Amino acid sequence: GLDSSLVTALLVKDAKEQKLPYPIQTFAIGMEGSPDLQAAKTVANYLGTDHHEVVFTPEEGVRAIEDVIYHLESYDITTIRASVGMYLISQYISKKTDTVVILSGEGSDELAQGYIYFHKAPSSEEGDRESRRLLEDLYMYDVLRGDRTTSAAG
Repeated sequence: GLDSSLVTALLVKDAKEQKLPYPIQTFAIGMEGSPDLQAAKTVANYLGTDHHEVVFTPEEGVRAIEDVIYHLESYDITTIRASVGMYLISQYISKKTDTVVILSGEGSDELAQGYIYFHKAPSSEEGDRESRRLLEDLYMYDVLRGDRTTSAAG
């Protein structure tokens, strides 16, 4: 939410400075009534993006799990859970738009110490060390997950 909103705001600012002749497209996915969908729509309206909203049902999420596992090459429950939405929205983007570059907020929590457990770090130095460790390992987890789920869409 917040991380991708900041990325979008910076992208829109840069696009205006570059005088791009088309609006930046934004994408949000969630189930019916999701507060994240409403928040994304609010940000998109404020920033003036061409917003796409993808609503999926629990059944569609469950049906995607087998494909997600195949593309992730992992049975890790947390990884699979975090990948279903990205997989489904990547499929939408591939089939319904001409978008070929996708930016997200991945890595922001690691960089800005956004995880709740950072509040309990014994010191700022320990928090910084943990942040650096997470960033160094990001390519093995969230970045890899994002790459595999989006690449599955072509």
